[in-house]
Amino acid sequence: MPEEVDLLVEKGGRFVAVEAKYIENPGMRDLKGVSRLIQAYGSDAVLSALLVCRTPHVHDLDAPGKAVPADRLTDYLP
Repeated sequence: MPEEVDLLVEKGGRFVAVEAKYIENPGMRDLKGVSRLIQAYGSDAVLSALLVCRTPHVHDLDAPGKAVPADRLTDYLP
């Protein structure tokens, strides 16, 4: 099955990639679609990557990834 990204928000020709997962303990493995996007279009195409999930607090995964509780998503969108 090909990898995909749940939502792309464009800002100035670059993208904020958003994945949504029903998990509490996210990791970079949960951003496989973003990794494919970066492979296909280059790292300059992705401004940031957000993993919206059931985590209780915002935390960094790996650049450019960040885990974000659903109620905080709008704080990180352009």
